[in-house]
Amino acid sequence: MACIMLATVFFLSGLTDSGYSASLKKDGKVHVLFFDVGQGDSELLIMPDGTDVLIDGGPDRRITELLGRSLPPSDRTIEVIILTHPHADHLVGLLEVIKHYKVLKIFMTRVENRGYVYNEWLRQIEEFNIPVVYVKAGDEFVYGGAVLKVLSPDESLERSFKPASGGADSDINDTSIILKLVFGEKSFLFMGDAGTEIEKHLLETKEDIDVDILKAGHHGSKYSSSYEFLKKVLPSHTVISSGAGNSYGHPGYKTLRALGLVGSRVWRTDMVGTVFAVSDGKTLEVWAENEPRSSCGKKLFMLRFILRCK
Repeated sequence: MACIMLATVFFLSGLTDSGYSASLKKDGKVHVLFFDVGQGDSELLIMPDGTDVLIDGGPDRRITELLGRSLPPSDRTIEVIILTHPHADHLVGLLEVIKHYKVLKIFMTRVENRGYVYNEWLRQIEEFNIPVVYVKAGDEFVYGGAVLKVLSPDESLERSFKPASGGADSDINDTSIILKLVFGEKSFLFMGDAGTEIEKHLLETKEDIDVDILKAGHHGSKYSSSYEFLKKVLPSHTVISSGAGNSYGHPGYKTLRALGLVGSRVWRTDMVGTVFAVSDGKTLEVWAENEPRSSCGKKLFMLRFILRCK
């Protein structure tokens, strides 16, 4: 019996080191998992009240394995799925999630995309009778004291970029749902695939975008995360979701250089695997599968302090 107990302790401590036990703790904290889904995007937000919010699903079915490792076997419900925009590298995995989990609600925009993947998405939503909420800038949702706020798109932007009305398919990136998560003194910004034009728009709206953790737009593309934008965001940590050896050259040198200039620590899923963040509203811990934990409070860069004081 003593040997069994000792083995159990070592097993559980191993889970903690890998980070995958983080989401098992319904402990009144915010847990954010930036999944390593290759050249795609997917984040799981576990709110203080235990609500599971999945942002995007990556380019293939591996998201179901990651969710299986991150949620208790008894938890087969995803309260909210958010599709930031209808591109395959964000959408394909969600088709598998809907098949394997009970989804209570979907947040998305009215922006459409041609092709089999998007049509199958709409078909599954209808088949499984999942309620859809079409969100827009200004919408807010509260889960156990954590506030999830939609910063973009507004209705005019959404309409102007519909491919059906003449917008190019690539322009769909700029209709991405941009989200800010605030819990106590700590905050996160999820940029979807939005580029520099949308960043300029956010700056013009005077929205408070100074956050602790930034999920970089468009996989760290050189067409997003401009220096002017990052000077306002001043993230202590930046997560870039990109695939190893991808053909797009993500993340771009220009983006990495700009992040260095504002003193942000960069976590690349292609290099460190899934990235984890946990906050009680006052403190923040960040770590990854292949990197040790670090405390945001202990790693304030002088450059960031100077920029904030300007």
